[in-house]
Amino acid sequence: MDPFSAIGLAGTIVQLAGLAGSALVKLYGYYLDVKDAPAQANDLRQELGIVISQLHALSEHSADWISWDPQMMVNELERFRGIISKLEDQTKVEPTRGLERLKWPFKKDETRNLLNDLDRCKMTFNLALNIEQM
Repeated sequence: MDPFSAIGLAGTIVQLAGLAGSALVKLYGYYLDVKDAPAQANDLRQELGIVISQLHALSEHSADWISWDPQMMVNELERFRGIISKLEDQTKVEPTRGLERLKWPFKKDETRNLLNDLDRCKMTFNLALNIEQM
């Protein structure tokens, strides 16, 4: 992989970590505000926090793992971008919706699917970190 592509991929990782941090803050707000927030809301928030930590670690050591399988990493980063987009879209607080804004924005199946997708991203990022340590 040429150096410019590696720099671009590392930049994408940093950008996604920032977007994920914003989504994490919104999820935490829902967790605190919604009286009957499901336990999955807490799980989703915790998993997102772990993935953000992994992204920060990957961005710090991008030169070490970048030659591993860049296309796999690009695919997982795109999957993660989709997760973040969904979280951002559904956690926007719209003041005109009244009490609806205090309702958990995901159905149980949606939350489970998000957790599964986050877990897949987490496994790939963890693999890249383990390769970097070798």
